Amino acid sequence: MLAFLLCVPIVCQILKYSLSLSQKRPFLRQNYNQSRNMKTNKTLTAFIILFICLQISFSQESPDAILVDEVEAVYCDDYWTRIDVFINELHKNQLHGQIVIYGKKNELLQNLKYEQWTNGIINFRRFDKNRIKVVRGSLGENIKIQFWRVPKGREIPFIKKEDWSYKLSDSIKPFIFVNYEGTECPSLPSPIKHYADVLLANPKARGHLVIRGKTNKNFRETEVDVLNELVTKYKVPRGRLKIFHQLHKKPQLLDTNVEFWIVP
Repeated sequence: MLAFLLCVPIVCQILKYSLSLSQKRPFLRQNYNQSRNMKTNKTLTAFIILFICLQISFSQESPDAILVDEVEAVYCDDYWTRIDVFINELHKNQLHGQIVIYGKKNELLQNLKYEQWTNGIINFRRFDKNRIKVVRGSLGENIKIQFWRVPKGREIPFIKKEDWSYKLSDSIKPFIFVNYEGTECPSLPSPIKHYADVLLANPKARGHLVIRGKTNKNFRETEVDVLNELVTKYKVPRGRLKIFHQLHKKPQLLDTNVEFWIVP
């Protein structure tokens, strides 16, 4: 566009000069023919310059956003593969991208899970965060994730963003926010941050943590780790948290299992 704007004054001057030639009264036929030829050449030159400038201008313009992939709710392995393919394309071609997560109505935990997976995989792959952006889209009947290739510094104008509210209804009953035996996606962070976000957004709500373990040592180690994150790292008041221990001897379970309850 800059090249086109720079060319416009030049073209105008050429056309103005050509017009002035047509207004002059020729004294001889030879002069008239020369003047007409000169006018034609100048006009043709002006349009050639204008055409070249337009070509340069449009070649310099960034292309529009391109939808690369779209998927609904899937398992971690499939989702991880799709993100790998996407960021590899961005890396290979020095491109920028956006991942838009359209959440499901009244399914905050599921929506946050895909956001957590997305950020976790990007962090795990150590991809440049300045070249990829995770966007919260509007809420609908189903979860949907779109992968967009976007020009640098541009936004997707038709994407309706939405702030997923962590505010809970006053009439909601106690519920398990997450049953944590380790993340569904390996090597990704736990969902404790989102649990803390919900508690902090609802000052009257309390957090009940049911820790199941095979030994007292399992209880103590897990309790220290969880409280360190919730209280020290994410600033949830200790008085709003209550810990329950439950011994289990089921060999098929992990050494420790934690249920994170939200109690309004």
